[in-house]
Amino acid sequence: MEIRYLEKGGELWFSFTERVPVPTQAHSRVYRVYESSGKIPEEIQKQGQQAIRTYAEKKVEADIKKQKIEAKKHDEFAKNPDFSVSVKHDYKLLKGKIISTDDNVLRVRLEKPYQGEDYVIYGFGSAMLGKHIFDRFKSFSEDAIEHAKILLVRIYEQKKHYDEHKEVINLANQLNSPEN
Repeated sequence: MEIRYLEKGGELWFSFTERVPVPTQAHSRVYRVYESSGKIPEEIQKQGQQAIRTYAEKKVEADIKKQKIEAKKHDEFAKNPDFSVSVKHDYKLLKGKIISTDDNVLRVRLEKPYQGEDYVIYGFGSAMLGKHIFDRFKSFSEDAIEHAKILLVRIYEQKKHYDEHKEVINLANQLNSPEN
């Protein structure tokens, strides 16, 4: 553990950064950054260098441990958020859920009046535009909720279209099958 010490506004501070690889299916070089910093109290400074180091190490350990627990909770939530979403479309209430946000992919399931799933990828371009799945409070962003509603409508329209034209669609698929 390499803790750096610095002067800030005439006061002694410590700073620590840890980069932990968290590779995903689509991105092999992704890191989560844990950080801790703070002012060393005067009473600790008066006790000498060893007391300063001990104080900083304990603060860093406590801060990083707390951040890792929060990150683990967030990761578990992202894998299975079970977050309800609904939208009115075509005079019908479409009900569904955000079922996963793993690997920057927002996955949505339409549950009523049809069933189906779809997704949208939040990649580098989205991030450059300031569009993220989660906001700074680790809640779903307005953009993610809006995209989930759009996906519910898309799934609904696809399922409705299939329902209305399944005989022709199935016939076309059979004719295109290499077995026929």
